[in-house]
Amino acid sequence: DKVVTADEFLKHGGLEYAPMSTTSRFEVALRYAKVKQKGDCSIFKINVKNFNYGAELEWLSAFEAEHEVLFPPRTALIPTGKKQDIRENGCKIRILEMEVQQVK
Repeated sequence: DKVVTADEFLKHGGLEYAPMSTTSRFEVALRYAKVKQKGDCSIFKINVKNFNYGAELEWLSAFEAEHEVLFPPRTALIPTGKKQDIRENGCKIRILEMEVQQVK
């Protein structure tokens, strides 16, 4: 399989081969994004159209406040081209809108 660069991903999207852990809460995504990177960061806003929504794991999670949603392996993220830049505590955050589809 081909390795995809960041520029290619933002143009064409990509495929996650493992289960993909996400959250339904912006505040949680923001906290994780800031922990991983000091300074500017990106967050994916995932639109779920014509796709079975991922499994909500809050009811069995040790971290209920994270509102985790798990998508199955081979979930593709496709950029819509929509983006929004915001500032939070001096940090620039780019929100990139994605759509998901299951690849068999």
